[in-house]
Amino acid sequence: MSDTAVVELSDADRAALAEAQEGVPEIVRAAEALTIATAEDAVAATEFLSQIATHKKKNETARKRVVKPLQDHAKFLSDQFKESAAPLEQADQIARDKVRAFNAEQARLREEQEAAARETERQQRERAEAEQRAEQQRATEAREKAEREARAAREEAERLEREEAEQRAAEQDALAQEMADMDAIELAAILRDGGAEQPRVVAARAELQKRRERRVAQERAREAQETAEAAGLAERDAAARPAVEPPRAQAIEPTALRSESGAISTSKRMKGTITDPDQVPRAYCSPDQRLINEAVKAGVTEIPGVLVEQVEDLAVRAK
Repeated sequence: MSDTAVVELSDADRAALAEAQEGVPEIVRAAEALTIATAEDAVAATEFLSQIATHKKKNETARKRVVKPLQDHAKFLSDQFKESAAPLEQADQIARDKVRAFNAEQARLREEQEAAARETERQQRERAEAEQRAEQQRATEAREKAEREARAAREEAERLEREEAEQRAAEQDALAQEMADMDAIELAAILRDGGAEQPRVVAARAELQKRRERRVAQERAREAQETAEAAGLAERDAAARPAVEPPRAQAIEPTALRSESGAISTSKRMKGTITDPDQVPRAYCSPDQRLINEAVKAGVTEIPGVLVEQVEDLAVRAK
């Protein structure tokens, strides 16, 4: 169904419309049959155009007489509605500005919270990295210390082993001398006592056996100590902690605004505002025909991209 309102014409309006349409079909047929081949034909055509201009003027006068009161009334009603809607527009703008201000404040708060979360994440990451570096440094220092201690222990063990070897050699020399002496004494005792074993010889042999057992025990203790030190170094190397992954900040989502009678949905759109017209690229500009016409009327004959030419207009005046 059409929303166009039907306006009933008054008898006077119908009479004016009929008067304006009177003779129009005949004028159209005469224009279609018009031929201009001579100067006399051109004069006749001029007279014909004058008659058309008279009819057009008569038609326009009738149209204004009928339409202008309606246009004036429509304009009056439009102005009244605009005036009554002006406070609503003002109230709408005030409310929109306040909603936008609220949204902007919420966006600022979200940005602050996100920035705080990012800062917390950064600090946690830096602390984790610092702890990892410190742990690695402690592990390195412990390893170097263990290596120094192991090296010192090896050097000490080598020194003790050298001293022990020297002592053993001296003891063996002394023992050999002593055994030689005891052998001589034993031989003399055997010869004197008829082969009976002397207590001194027995005691010397027992002491020699004890020394041998003591050396074997010391050697085994040294090997056990070296094994324990190697195991301790392996445990220190395996104690390095992996990097701790800090918790990531969670983005804060905006909430929708709803009421009993409606809802506000906030959407983002891109908008371009001209700040320096001289810097706007040509691709985003459109020529202004009104300015071009004014320049040509003022006498400008050359404009890049514009064809400036003289054209003929027919001015028909009705008497």
